Amino acid sequence: MVARPSGRKMQKLPECFGSATQEVLFVLALSFAQLLLQGPIGFITSNILRLQEILQIPDSQLAWLSASFSLAHGASFTIFGSISDSVGHKKLVITGLLGHSASLIAAGLIQNRNAFFVLRALSGVFCAGMISGALGLLGAIYSPGQRKNRAFAAFSTAPPLGFAFGTLLGGLLTEHLFIIFCIYGGICIALGGASYFIIPNVSFATRMQVRFDYYGSVAAMTAVALTTFGLTQGPSSDWAPYTYVCLIIGVLCLPAFLYIERQVQSPIVPPQSWTTPGFNVLLLCMFLGWGSYFCWNYYVSVFWLRVQHATPLEVGAYWVANGITGAFCTLIIGLILHLCPGHWVFGVSMVAFAIGPLLFAVQPARLTYFAMSLPAVIISTFGPDLSFAAASVFLTSNVPRRLQASAGSLLLTVMYLGGAIFVGLGGIIETSLKRKDELDALRAIFWFNMAVDLLALLVAVVWLRIPKTEEKQHLE
Repeated sequence: MVARPSGRKMQKLPECFGSATQEVLFVLALSFAQLLLQGPIGFITSNILRLQEILQIPDSQLAWLSASFSLAHGASFTIFGSISDSVGHKKLVITGLLGHSASLIAAGLIQNRNAFFVLRALSGVFCAGMISGALGLLGAIYSPGQRKNRAFAAFSTAPPLGFAFGTLLGGLLTEHLFIIFCIYGGICIALGGASYFIIPNVSFATRMQVRFDYYGSVAAMTAVALTTFGLTQGPSSDWAPYTYVCLIIGVLCLPAFLYIERQVQSPIVPPQSWTTPGFNVLLLCMFLGWGSYFCWNYYVSVFWLRVQHATPLEVGAYWVANGITGAFCTLIIGLILHLCPGHWVFGVSMVAFAIGPLLFAVQPARLTYFAMSLPAVIISTFGPDLSFAAASVFLTSNVPRRLQASAGSLLLTVMYLGGAIFVGLGGIIETSLKRKDELDALRAIFWFNMAVDLLALLVAVVWLRIPKTEEKQHLE
């Protein structure tokens, strides 16, 4: 009698690992890389006004503390997926860690406004490469099923923990802020060296050596960077002529990019990605939900610092709930994605996105943190964590294994560019209303965030359908 193949077969230890210990170290290494990415974002979030004072940043450029990283991070994802699929995921993870460390150390040593913006942008570029490689490794090593869900859940646990720890550490050591950047840079170097031995050398016969699409990459990054820069910088410069020029050139580069992609042998955005059922709707929802969340996240800290006059340490403590909730949320996601349709999970994440801005929009200026801010932070945390984990598993389970890094990178491009664009839109609202009353300006931004989140919820409910995850072979 021939035994039937068991549905649990794919949940055995992947062949590239010599032992379960190596697998655990592998997942921990990739997760810790995520933590090191989010830590500096946390430092900046709790020290917005402190950095403004030290670096002498005018109000019109303050949003670039956040937007410089998000813009470069999102724009770089458009090309790093293809690079990762071509040169190897492991190399890209290690290179990204080392480049991120150099940018952090330089930012800690060179205390100059323009240099700080440039170095944060460079960190965004290197972190994009690191995350692209990590997603490619996770997607390629694990077959769809519970083991893969749990690996992605662990990977997704790190960002909220890293951000919360970074805000708290930045609040505690606000007088030594630039030293923290250097320390984190040193830790990145150590992790990069350890990753060389921990991460297995994964090679698939299905991966083909193809020419890299240089022209498409230049067109894509130019379109994304200039368009987002124009939208973000426009309100702070009273829409100076150079912002219009950037917008026009950026918009014109988009059709040029689409034309180039139709002509080349290996486009940076694989055609199979666009034909994946529900993919375009998923991207739209992630753009709206995550873009609104990044904007809300930035202006919540502004609300605490400027309206409620909280100290950096208090702001760091306020965000601790984000890390604890995020860790809990991403741990349970690996247990529920195979029990209920993914679009249910996604719908809940859109509701969570909307509740945070709502609670801040109606919050009195002097209300205690525990009354409305804490519930808002806890509930809103479910938005990014549920949506990212569900979307990552969905995408890597429905795209051929050789293209999974490209598909994951496209998803992240949309998320982070949404953040840069919506922070810019928030700046437009703030600039137009701040002269009347700063609290009213912030409330208008929060109402705008909630409206965007409700639109994302509507789109997800009507058009997005994600089945339960199943244990199955990869698409080749």
